[in-house]
Amino acid sequence: MILDDALAHSDDDRIEAMFTAVHCVAQDQQVLVLTCRQRAFAALGGERARVTLAPICV
Repeated sequence: MILDDALAHSDDDRIEAMFTAVHCVAQDQQVLVLTCRQRAFAALGGERARVTLAPICV
């Protein structure tokens, strides 16, 4: 499952319900959460990806 800022405009109750659902799905599937709200999603746990972009010479 890939979530791309899916909960950006959700209230606390909806975020909590979605975290519960994501934890259930993560038991047997890979879950990727793309977000700029690091503190809000820290409770999900997991590993934070480190990405380095390099210029492409053409």
